[in-house]
Amino acid sequence: MNHTALITLLWTRCGRGLIAPSDVAACITALPQGRLFSPEELASVARALVAAGMLSRATERAWSLSDAAIASIAVADDSLSLSPDEERQLFDALQRSARGGALDRANLHAVTRRFLEDVLTGAQIPDELLEHIVEMYRSRGHLTMSDDGGRYTISIDEP
Repeated sequence: MNHTALITLLWTRCGRGLIAPSDVAACITALPQGRLFSPEELASVARALVAAGMLSRATERAWSLSDAAIASIAVADDSLSLSPDEERQLFDALQRSARGGALDRANLHAVTRRFLEDVLTGAQIPDELLEHIVEMYRSRGHLTMSDDGGRYTISIDEP
C-alpha cells in the first residue's frame, strides 16, 4: 500500500485533528483497489502506519498524523493553513450546505472548493511554493514563461 497517498487523504480529511479508525478505513477505500481490503486488512494498515511513525496515538480510540507524516507530504511550510477565523467560516459554510445535518462527498468537495476559491482570490502565493510548483511542472512536462513574465504556458508529457 502506498502510505503517501493514504497520508495525503488523511490530511485532507482530518488535518491535524483526531483520526478515528473509520477515517482510516474511509481513506483506504477511497484509493484504487481500496475496496478490496477486508476489515482485518484495514485495521492492519492503521497498525502499519503507527509502526512506521506516521500516526501517533492521540486518545484511547484515535490517532493524529505525526510531524514526520505531514513533512512527507508537505510542499511548503504550514503558512498556507487556514487561520482559525477561516476554519470557522469554512465550517459555517459546510453547516449551511448540510441538509438534515448530512453532506455527501460531492457537496463537501464543492463547498470546500468554492470557499477556498473565495479565500484565495487575490492572495499572493509565497515565492517558495510557486518555485516548487514550477519545478514540479518542469519535471512532468514543459513550462515556459512569456517574454514579459506575465504568462506561463504549460504542457504535460503523457507517461
